[in-house]
Amino acid sequence: MPSRRPTKNKQRHAKRQPQQSHTPSAGQTVRTDAPTPDNLRPLQPEEEQKLQPAKHAYRSENYQQPANPYWQIDKLNIVLTLIFSGAVAIFTAFSTYYSSKQWQAVMESLKDAKETREIENRAWVIVTGAQMAKEMKVGEMPIVNFIMANKGNTPARNARITSEVQIRDSPVPDGASVTVRGSMSAATIAPDAEVATFAPSNVVLDESTFAAVSKGQKHLYAWGVLQYEDIFGKAHVTSYCVVYQAYSTHFAPCENNNSMN
Repeated sequence: MPSRRPTKNKQRHAKRQPQQSHTPSAGQTVRTDAPTPDNLRPLQPEEEQKLQPAKHAYRSENYQQPANPYWQIDKLNIVLTLIFSGAVAIFTAFSTYYSSKQWQAVMESLKDAKETREIENRAWVIVTGAQMAKEMKVGEMPIVNFIMANKGNTPARNARITSEVQIRDSPVPDGASVTVRGSMSAATIAPDAEVATFAPSNVVLDESTFAAVSKGQKHLYAWGVLQYEDIFGKAHVTSYCVVYQAYSTHFAPCENNNSMN
């Protein structure tokens, strides 16, 4: 009998043969030194470098990379921040300086007001007059009485006076020392009150001295220092100096050694 060819349907449904796996079986030996195919071998560094295209090969020498817009924005922010910080620092410094000046002006104003109040209300003690305790005579020691008065608005505390009386050929020099020949112990002088004290001379009048004083060849000088404190606790000093004029039997102020604070 002639052989029959398979029909198309049979060929269409023929079983597919499974692909053979390259996994070696237990009985097969795998060679580890077998050469690797060129398409599976890893590239060497020099070969990989040859395959890479040359960077910037198409750029000219004058080529400039375009600026990054984000970097420009960051730069602008930095500049604005610096400007703002500088403005704030300047404003703060100016405000501090202005505030310090204002505070200084306020303190000076308060100080001036305090000083003005103290000056207006403090005690002012001066020597308002001097006179001979008795008429000068030969063989006696001249004695001078001083009158002190508080011309201030508050009491003067711990008032003390020291005096010197001399018969001199020349005026009393500036800042002359005082040998305590007359003194007053600490006292309180009320406003508009007067206090009297006396000081004796340093010599007993003889005929020649009395004649020289009577003719104006010599003069009797009286000077001293008055110390006191006001109610604000500040110490004050009043210096005084007077000269006796025999022809008028009165005292007149000296040209120096008269001051007060």
